[in-house]
Amino acid sequence: MARFKVSKPGWAADQVCTIELLGQSVTLSAWYRLHFKKLTTLPGLVLCVVFLRPDGTPRYKRPLALFWTGPLDAPLADICRMYLCRFVIEHFLRFLKQHLGLTSARLTDVAATQLWVWLCVLAYTLLVHAAPCVAGIVPPWQHRNSSVDLPFKDTPRQVQSAFPSLLASIGTPAASPRPAGKSLGRSRDFHPKPRTRYRIIIKSKNQRKTSSQLNL
Repeated sequence: MARFKVSKPGWAADQVCTIELLGQSVTLSAWYRLHFKKLTTLPGLVLCVVFLRPDGTPRYKRPLALFWTGPLDAPLADICRMYLCRFVIEHFLRFLKQHLGLTSARLTDVAATQLWVWLCVLAYTLLVHAAPCVAGIVPPWQHRNSSVDLPFKDTPRQVQSAFPSLLASIGTPAASPRPAGKSLGRSRDFHPKPRTRYRIIIKSKNQRKTSSQLNL
């Protein structure tokens, strides 16, 4: 079989369709039963996504090429939408890491790590629900979204900056803090167990090449 190139496939596509996506026309072309050169045991389909202008010309110089290894009977439009949702997930994870402390906890227990991840997700959910209730703090160098199609115009970071004002307005059921004396601290017979130490594995250049070849 000849080598497949997205720019010059060499043969006609097995399926072509045009859909409306994000307010613009998109042409989808699919080629089935293809595989990578070094991964012949994983066949799939190559999906070429071309965004079109109103006059029908391509919007970008190069098309978006996707490789799908899932069910081959999946609609092409659904495959394209799933890939576009990937960017939203990446922004969500970056926000958790940079502003909600997803990677700040140095935990050695798996259960504690899972609980910390869910706490970060819960904090993000609170920001989403609080967005219609607060006016986000937007610095002069940031952009405020003016689209009327979105449920709220402020980003999660802007809502997070204004979140203390919402907490001050709704109050808290907790009692006011009271002064306390000096803590007793740990008991004399308490000796915490030291953390488990693991041996550091340093791979040489030859071992790295061997492991990379096995992964392929």
